Amino acid sequence: MVPTSRVASLACATALLLAGGSTLAQACAANLVANGEFRDGTTGWEWTTNIDPTATDGQLCAQVTAGTPIFYDIDVNQVDIPLTQGGHYRFSFDASATPGEQFVAKIMVVTPQPPYPNELVEQPTASSQLQRFSYEFTADTSTTDAAVSFQLGGDADTWQFCLTHVSLVKA
Repeated sequence: MVPTSRVASLACATALLLAGGSTLAQACAANLVANGEFRDGTTGWEWTTNIDPTATDGQLCAQVTAGTPIFYDIDVNQVDIPLTQGGHYRFSFDASATPGEQFVAKIMVVTPQPPYPNELVEQPTASSQLQRFSYEFTADTSTTDAAVSFQLGGDADTWQFCLTHVSLVKA
């Protein structure tokens, strides 16, 4: 059996040879997020102790508890992501929220103590159906300690959050 990443690499190389377009080159860029499709369960992902996500059928889902005062009180994240100052990046993911909810999706630099500088902060509102979100940014700093963070707290009601196809690529 050929590993999925090798098949994807071969498919990208073939498509590039046939079409010769830079758009395809961008589509084939290396994903800086490990296990963004949750094929290996929750491997590589971390979360605060007040949430218990599970990965099934290529999605990470979690029941988000009510009553936390601010977004960052409940967090699902991946750390140790490299960024290059001046590099242009595309951060994309599919998410759903039942019922529809707003959350914070960000790329931040992890430092020993707050404040944690943000490279990108967005507040999308997801519906009960998976939908694609995509954002572009230029990194202000070079680091090997950036994090992809989904901050889910700050709601008076309990809700369900699901996530898949998380990617951060050089654009």
